[in-house]
Amino acid sequence: MGPTILDIICLGRKGREIKEGNSGIGPPPASPLLHTYCLILPLSVSVSVSLSSLLYSFVLSSDRHPHTSEESLISHYSISFSHSSEAHPQFIFHATYKGGKDRAQSMAGKFSKCMLPCCTKDCFPEEDMANDKYEEAIAELSKILSDKCELQGPAAAKIKQITAELVATSNGNGFDPLERIKSGFVRFKKEKFEKNPALYGTLAKGQSPKFLVFACSDSRVCPSHILDFQPGEAFMVRNIANMVPPYDQNKYSGVGAAIEYAVLHLRVENIVVIGHSCCGGIKGLMSIPDDGATASEFIEHWVKICSPAKTKVKSDHSKLSFAEQCGHCEKEAVNVSLGNLLTYPFVREAAVKKTIAVKGAHYDFVKGTFELWDLDFKLSPALSA
Repeated sequence: MGPTILDIICLGRKGREIKEGNSGIGPPPASPLLHTYCLILPLSVSVSVSLSSLLYSFVLSSDRHPHTSEESLISHYSISFSHSSEAHPQFIFHATYKGGKDRAQSMAGKFSKCMLPCCTKDCFPEEDMANDKYEEAIAELSKILSDKCELQGPAAAKIKQITAELVATSNGNGFDPLERIKSGFVRFKKEKFEKNPALYGTLAKGQSPKFLVFACSDSRVCPSHILDFQPGEAFMVRNIANMVPPYDQNKYSGVGAAIEYAVLHLRVENIVVIGHSCCGGIKGLMSIPDDGATASEFIEHWVKICSPAKTKVKSDHSKLSFAEQCGHCEKEAVNVSLGNLLTYPFVREAAVKKTIAVKGAHYDFVKGTFELWDLDFKLSPALSA
């Protein structure tokens, strides 16, 4: 029978009390060479994201044994959040290491020493959080960077990123959009671009996406994130309420140009229009008074593209609540857009020849569901004189 879980570090709500002992949480490690520790910090959610990245850095840094390239030190780890009875959020990191208790204690010591000053700002009284606390945290992070036995490569880069975030916070700058963009690109380049040279080498020569996707501009419904599209897989058009206007060379020519390029030049094989739950554009459409009066310069004129969807929902579901009607309209507006797609001669011709498929979809980010459907338009070839 293996030992019980060891080396627990629990900090009180104010972060002052440190206790060690056996946790009795979860099953014991299967081997006496596996030791675990748990770090519990009273953090706000805003700092938990940065802390997750830092802990991940330690996991990366421990991926290989310092004396052999085969043996991995990490057995498993987990990150979770909870709230105490006083409604104070806690960040919980739990890891199991190979190699004995000494290493677990060493890593735990580094965590407690480094993370306490920089990640518990919201839990300390204001007078206890002078600038020297942040300076101490920054110094500790910088010191860890020089410990090459513990941190190398991606881990060191991650620590540098979080150190920069701490400096910004200590200077009272708060969110730095420039730094967010820079750090985001650095992560992309190191974790994706440099790890997949074949993909990005192919994309440098051209694109041949299989999908043309219409999606809402809503920040919660990125198609690449929802459907796990990889670079080069989908040609995207995003706008308010994921609408497709009817063919018109004078109005909405930007949308027309995107459809023309995708269908005639990229030769996409699928067009998907994706609606979504809690859509503000659809709510705006359903809120337009019957006399057609508008209160905005662009939004209401745009969403009126799908006015037939509003009319149908008002007629078919007149007894439902406004929120329920909006839910129905989110899908009906997709159907209107599918019909509008077929007003583009090159889309209709491709659909008749079955070289392109047109589909509607709806993503519900409240329930975590995704629906996909076809519409049978009973198309026939265009008649010629």
